[in-house]
Amino acid sequence: MEGRSAWRERLDRVLSEVRGNPARAVLAAILVLAIVLRVSTIGAQSLDHDETVTAARILGHSFGRSMHVVFNGERSPPLYYATAWIWSQPFGTGAVALRLLSAGFGIATVLAAYLAGRELVSKRAGLFGALLVAVNPYLIWYSQEARSYGMFVMWSAFGLYMFARSLRRRDRSSVFGWAAMSVLALSTHYFAVFVIAPEAVLLVALLGPSRRVLGSIAVVGAVGLALVPLARSQEGTGRTNGFTQYALTARAETAIVKYATVEGPAPQGGITSTTTGQRQLGLAAAALVLLAAGIVAVRGSPLERRGAGIAMGVAAGAFAGPFLLALAGLDLVDPRNMIGALVPGLVAIGIGFSVARPRLLGASAAAASLGVFALSLHAVAVQPPLQRHDWQAAVAALPRPRDATLYVVPADGRAPLQYYVGSSLPHFEGKAFSDGIATNRVVVMSDTPSISGPGPRFTLRKSRTAPQHWTIRVYRAPHAVEIDPSQVAGTRVMAQPSAALAFRGGTLRRNEQLVDAREVVGPHAPRSRGA
Repeated sequence: MEGRSAWRERLDRVLSEVRGNPARAVLAAILVLAIVLRVSTIGAQSLDHDETVTAARILGHSFGRSMHVVFNGERSPPLYYATAWIWSQPFGTGAVALRLLSAGFGIATVLAAYLAGRELVSKRAGLFGALLVAVNPYLIWYSQEARSYGMFVMWSAFGLYMFARSLRRRDRSSVFGWAAMSVLALSTHYFAVFVIAPEAVLLVALLGPSRRVLGSIAVVGAVGLALVPLARSQEGTGRTNGFTQYALTARAETAIVKYATVEGPAPQGGITSTTTGQRQLGLAAAALVLLAAGIVAVRGSPLERRGAGIAMGVAAGAFAGPFLLALAGLDLVDPRNMIGALVPGLVAIGIGFSVARPRLLGASAAAASLGVFALSLHAVAVQPPLQRHDWQAAVAALPRPRDATLYVVPADGRAPLQYYVGSSLPHFEGKAFSDGIATNRVVVMSDTPSISGPGPRFTLRKSRTAPQHWTIRVYRAPHAVEIDPSQVAGTRVMAQPSAALAFRGGTLRRNEQLVDAREVVGPHAPRSRGA
């Protein structure tokens, strides 16, 4: 009886706290929802190409070597990768382990959105903004991505909070807090500058050019300038930007559609990489944004109009900045790079939906927004074409035992295959295999069925398909055949640009030596067989 009374007393205290502070209870429920949406499906999809680069190419070394890879092969500052390296020491580089780090960033972002809306307008506005951030499919996608975007969004969201707090409280600690969050965001992703710049302008415009404001902006600017040499060095590594083949207007349209739905398997694809359903949901989301703007403009109080205008101003600046830079000659416009604009935009929309008069209209619009997001989440769960490329399924469908001496795969396939095969796969290219190779077995893996094969001396022995879109074919020759890199380069074997990867390079070199020896001894020498 005493135990039951103790539990009853605790329940009464909890209920009393809920009645005394209902916003806290609602926020707790929103955070639980955010956790469920991010964690429950965190391992449902294969790691994509970029994630396997993080897991295999960057984190699989000492800390110093990992940072060397970041400085010479990535296009982001090192903060995320340093954090991920530390995280991976006890937890490893498995898909779930690495993605849990990003999930933590995504959950913290929901809290930051609430705090920003509360400082700009009210607790009610903060709750609406937090709910939209918690359920937004694009933010959930990057809360399950082992890359720097989740951390970038989190620091930018806390920067928005400290920025809003500075406007409300006008105290030194808030301005310095904004500078600290901005420095962390810049140290995670260079595109943080497009979020920071409109906030800095508004701080000067609304608080005046005081010493603490200008000093804080100067500190952030100094950190940004210190990162410029690294950014220039990383941009000069020779990597291409596939998104530049699409017009800027098409990429703006693509961003709006994806921000309301999901990224999908082609991050650098244009609007044609999105489905008809995604585009329809994008139109519905755009209409709801306009409705939120109309509600706050017509029915909002001066405080609500001011708060929504400030948040939307930050979002608009963060979104438009990269386009202005592209018009000036440096085109880096890619929806995922501009993800920092999404949280302030959702906070502004949340403010619009939270307007007290008429409450039913705002609540209905918010419910419609949640419906759009829910449809998107359902679609990505049941439609494999909307999911990340399923490299794990493709590798699982490779022939066993995996004794292929040569893989021909899509151009971005090396990192995923190395991760899921668990073996180093050097590029079959002239500088590594100057005299070619000799092999009797070639495996071709393509995400299109248009495959021509490695040459006339090879015959197709097996063909199979893997979930999503993969076609896998095994070609054999009666004896080891000498192959030059040019025979399997570019689009010679499949319709899409490909990469040739050597499996068990030592075996390939031994085959090469045996074939060379046979040619010296004569045609009746024993022929070697590939591994």
